[in-house]
Order: sequence, then C-alpha cells, then structure tokens
Amino acid sequence: MEENIRYIIEGYSTNSLENVKSSLKNSFKLDADVIIKKRSKYKVSISFRTSPEEKIRDCSDLDEFFSRLGIMITRIIIARVVTYALESTLDSAATGGVTGGAAFKRLDVGSLIAALSGLAGYTVGNIVEKTEEIILFCEKRNGKCIKIGKTI
Repeated sequence: MEENIRYIIEGYSTNSLENVKSSLKNSFKLDADVIIKKRSKYKVSISFRTSPEEKIRDCSDLDEFFSRLGIMITRIIIARVVTYALESTLDSAATGGVTGGAAFKRLDVGSLIAALSGLAGYTVGNIVEKTEEIILFCEKRNGKCIKIGKTI
C-alpha cells in the first residue's frame, strides 16, 4: 500500500499523441506508466500518477503544458490515491478495504465515484486505487480553467 497523486486530464486533440508520454516523463516524476485513451476521433483521456513528494501542478500550469502538446483541456482531476497491488480482485478488495467501483473502466468516473461515495476503488492496469481525497477539480469554461473543487 502506498500513497500517490493521480492526474486525470480530459480534452480534445487533432494531433498525434505519440509525444505526450515522453513529454510527461520529462516534465513530471512519474510513478507509473501514462495511460492515454481515445474516447472518440478527437476526445482523449490522459491519466498519470506521481509520488506525493512531487509538486502538485495548478490548473493553469497543466492547461499551458498540454496546449503546447496540442491538447485542449476540458477537465482536470487531481486526487490523492492509495495504491494496492492487485493479486486477485477479491483478495485485494478484502485486504485493502476496497469495494465496489473496480468495474469502472473510465478513470474519471471511477475517481469521482470513489471520492464522493467514500466506498469505492477502481482498477488501473494491475493495481487497485482508492481515492482518499480530490485535491483539485477544474473545468475549462469560456477559454479559462476554473477551479471547481479544492484549491492547492
């Protein structure tokens, strides 16, 4: 069991996403692989995890960083998560106290449900994460990133 910071970025891109992983690895101290999912022809979801010692970026910093990569951000979720190794779904749910939301494949939905309900975890690759708190939640409205959740 370890604590990490999970970033979930949703947005639109017309560019190739090949350079996103390398740019993130050069700019952040990552704890795990970057997960990039194309939701439709243009809509993308990017998720990555850093250590809790890493400086938490502000919405405007993230918006500027991703705009240089050709991604227009629509939503940012930054959450403090507890990560459990996945031996088997039932074992990790019993030993880690994680229930429910392991069936969710969308990271943003799993993260919000886990944080707001206080009872769910979700799977990311071969690990189970339980959201302890949402640190920051932003949406882009009228060209500006607006903090909706907690501030740093």
